[in-house]
Amino acid sequence: EVPASDQALQNILADEHFDALDLSLSTAFSRQHWIPRLALTAAGARASSRNPSLVVVASGRLFSEHGDHASEAGVDRSSPSSYYIDEVISRALNQRDRHRSFHRPES
Repeated sequence: EVPASDQALQNILADEHFDALDLSLSTAFSRQHWIPRLALTAAGARASSRNPSLVVVASGRLFSEHGDHASEAGVDRSSPSSYYIDEVISRALNQRDRHRSFHRPES
């Protein structure tokens, strides 16, 4: 599903449980000026998600040329293309789950 706005995305995330969200940028253009907007979208998605541990990843040329923008963009991981997104999401989910089990209080 491709929501038409950030609000539509937030509504979807509030209505259903999702483990991960991919925010895709252009594979043809770098779109470096979109980093602040992407960070706002990622933050809004996390805030509205039913899943407090939502993994947010991003893909696009920006991340193939400047992979270090993932943290600046407010995402957990990035990929140069959505072609690799399954692997990127899987790694991010595994990292989240390891972090959870490491920080889980003992009973």
